Amino acid sequence: MSEQAKPAGGRIQDIGRILGIFAAIIIAGTLGYFFIEGWSLLDSLYMTIITLSTVGFREVAPLSPWGEFWTILVIIFGISIIAYTGASQVAKLLIELPFLRNRTALRKIRNMKDHYIICGFGRMGRVISAEFRRRHQEIVVIDNDPEALTYLAEHSYTYIDGSAIDDETLKKAGIERARGLVAVLRTDADNLFVALSARQMNPDIFILTRCSEEGTQKKMQAAGANKVVNPYEIGGHKMAQMMLSPHVDDFIEIVSGQRKLNLAIDQIRVTEKSDLAGKTLLETPIRSRFDTIVTAILDSSNEMKFNPASDTVIRAGDILICIGDRENLQTLSAIAGGDRASA
Repeated sequence: MSEQAKPAGGRIQDIGRILGIFAAIIIAGTLGYFFIEGWSLLDSLYMTIITLSTVGFREVAPLSPWGEFWTILVIIFGISIIAYTGASQVAKLLIELPFLRNRTALRKIRNMKDHYIICGFGRMGRVISAEFRRRHQEIVVIDNDPEALTYLAEHSYTYIDGSAIDDETLKKAGIERARGLVAVLRTDADNLFVALSARQMNPDIFILTRCSEEGTQKKMQAAGANKVVNPYEIGGHKMAQMMLSPHVDDFIEIVSGQRKLNLAIDQIRVTEKSDLAGKTLLETPIRSRFDTIVTAILDSSNEMKFNPASDTVIRAGDILICIGDRENLQTLSAIAGGDRASA
């Protein structure tokens, strides 16, 4: 039986059990009135229903002492059993809510493509996830810490309750269809293992990992990570930059979105369908229409050209590193991807 079929079958059995209990109570009450009072089956059924529902309609006929006693039994046992059954089902539903949320997330993930997987929702994972969400990127977060799961659920993240070092969990997150994976787990060993597994399952995925120990970077790159970040090293460079060149740091914060200005730096890939391909920078509307600065071009041979001249020819496969208005960058990215409606 499949993972999805088991819960459905269980719920059908629960519904059948509840209906069986209700039917048994009604049948027992009906037969009691039938034999005690000598009423017809319809009158006995009517009396049983109005007694259990407590609606207060008229009695079929005056009750005998034994009929009154039977009514007391129907009220006490019938309503008690119904109330207990209802309460137990509500409690069961509350217990199953996390599982139901997980199933809903899995259905959503199966329809995802070119999304990003965040492994670990600690301090770094939370900041990274928030930044991806701010940029309207589809993400799947993997974690099994109860506190992290509570936060993810409350803030409507798509997440999986599981361990990222488990291959099955990565498959559930859609590793084969994902564009990128970020591994920010608690230990370098776990991040190394995730990078190795992810590279085996998706040779084309972009993998970013965190390391905290010197010498781990090369091992992670050998395992398949495209980029390895040491937060302590970056933090040190950042603090030195803030002290020695504070205005440069201010500019970096603006273009990186850390300050609330409508200016950003982004990379834009030019496809063969784009009208930009085959034209010089001067011939394109990048500067004239979108008021965007191309600070560098990364070509197909991975050669980076900084501050390209106006007569530099843009070719399909080039990646433009641009600074400009956020909305203009989004439109320009669509044009570079071949969207003629935005041109």
